[in-house]
Amino acid sequence: MIEDVKNLLIETLDSKGILGQIRAQLRSSVFKAIDEQDNKYGFGFKWENPTLYKIIGSKLGILSAELIREFMESHRMDYSLSTFIPESSISPEKIKKEDILIRLGLKPEDYFNDVPLLQIMTIYFMHSLNNNSDHVINFISSIKNQNVEHYGEELINHNINIFNQMDKNSVSNLLIIGTV
Repeated sequence: MIEDVKNLLIETLDSKGILGQIRAQLRSSVFKAIDEQDNKYGFGFKWENPTLYKIIGSKLGILSAELIREFMESHRMDYSLSTFIPESSISPEKIKKEDILIRLGLKPEDYFNDVPLLQIMTIYFMHSLNNNSDHVINFISSIKNQNVEHYGEELINHNINIFNQMDKNSVSNLLIIGTV
């Protein structure tokens, strides 16, 4: 009888998402404590997962992590986010949305503020697959044999350079207009 009540209580709390929130809050608290100890004493558990260094070691990794952060923030996934930031070793200071857009090759005015970038990118990927699947599959096959991090970094640098050139041209145009 008591087991049935206990199981019913667990099922009810789980179905309402309360257990998930408690688990996320507990994980968050554990990772914050570990991160504080790591910072305070110079040791921690980050060494147990060497792939985490790939995130902060490349522009593509940081950009990907920032897209996940922006997704979590827009959906108010505070507990998950408070675990994600220390676990992934990304900076607590987020990259401005305008800078994320520039790295992706978008102008800030092209973006919908109320839709997370990760969702827009997912929709675009699905749209591309539906409209030209051969092109998408050929692209994926071509980068599969390359160093994805290196290729991503090249694209990010290219997008930043294009934006900087556009920005310089805008300033030049304003100067020309101002002198006429």
